Amino acid sequence: MKEKINIFFRRNIFGTQNLIRYFLFNKFFKLLFVNRSCSFKNLPKDGFVKLNRINEKIINKINNEIKNQNIENKNSSFSFNVNDELSKIFQKLINENLKTDLDNLKQVYNFNFIISNIEIKKNYFFEKKNFEYQNVYSENYHEDKYICTQIKQFIYLSDVEKDNGPFSFFKIKDSREFVKKNKLENRFNLNILKTNDNEISSENIFLGKSGDTLIVDTSELLHRAIIPSKGKCRDMLTITYNFTHDKKYNDIWSI
Repeated sequence: MKEKINIFFRRNIFGTQNLIRYFLFNKFFKLLFVNRSCSFKNLPKDGFVKLNRINEKIINKINNEIKNQNIENKNSSFSFNVNDELSKIFQKLINENLKTDLDNLKQVYNFNFIISNIEIKKNYFFEKKNFEYQNVYSENYHEDKYICTQIKQFIYLSDVEKDNGPFSFFKIKDSREFVKKNKLENRFNLNILKTNDNEISSENIFLGKSGDTLIVDTSELLHRAIIPSKGKCRDMLTITYNFTHDKKYNDIWSI
């Protein structure tokens, strides 16, 4: 009975797949800490902010390095090894190329943040009908179950059109409405094989060139990774940031 009540409130009242306590935390945290005059004020409001394209030279350095890695098993997705050379490139990317954007990001809640994870993944086509009730690489509509103090930056390392499997999302308000309308208790309630993308006008499909980038609050945005068409793929760098007020984490590389 308790679980049914919980599901009813999440799905029908709040319009979220996230935990109720996380949902309420996000509401109160933003009420107390959002800097409404900051450059990235749309991040807490809409759940995302689009940045200027990353410098082509540093994107080329990343791509040249991952080309040297042997993709042994061409499954649905491949994670590249973050070796020493890539680590050096990422430090330059964060400390120099993204410095202004990240300074603006700190002003959103007036908190410092640290990098908690960096990964590069290549997504391939796979037959979703064989994995209807499985989550292969976040291809179903979902919200990440954590709070808004953890956000992600997605950077395309290849040109991404619709058939390359772009990142797709709803703004926070539209996410709430979509969850309520479709009764999305979890990521398996809506069969994406039976969903016509053109009929979902509020869905934002992030198409772009190599170097195009978004910062996203995936705890509040309903989102998914669209499956590439046969013979197509998508390379993407994901950087995860965590806001912190702990003074022992004064440096972005503290972790």
